[in-house]
Amino acid sequence: MITKLKSNRKAKLKALLVIPVIGLALILFSFSRNKQTVSSAEIIAPQDSIYTKVDKMPKFKDGDIALRKFVATNVKYPKVAIKNKIEGTVYVKFVVDKTGKVGKIEIQKGVSKELDKEAKRVIRSLPNFEKPGYKNGKTVNVWFSMPITFRLK
Repeated sequence: MITKLKSNRKAKLKALLVIPVIGLALILFSFSRNKQTVSSAEIIAPQDSIYTKVDKMPKFKDGDIALRKFVATNVKYPKVAIKNKIEGTVYVKFVVDKTGKVGKIEIQKGVSKELDKEAKRVIRSLPNFEKPGYKNGKTVNVWFSMPITFRLK
């Protein structure tokens, strides 16, 4: 009984020592997390934001049909994709910046490495948009999404 009493006291002391250590760890973790949030907010300035919803979307010269026609006439079906009979629609997302330039190209939903690479190449070759996007009367960077369909005859 005497030994049980001592071990019970040792267990209580250990538990009491662990509680402040856990509390200190939680405080330090929350402090470092808040610090990260502030620093990342400072890096992205409001004028450099990329919008998905704007008052006026960017306008390609001669409109959306001309944009689709440009893409269709400039796509070069990859030989490997032809050989392997790969077809499908690649969904591309890119930024039209305040000046109408195309950049930051991403594949939202790909088909294959070859078709995805060709879709990026074609978007990269786009000329500047005639008009950039507008939000609250100011030019802004806008995400623009577009499907590019690859079909074999």
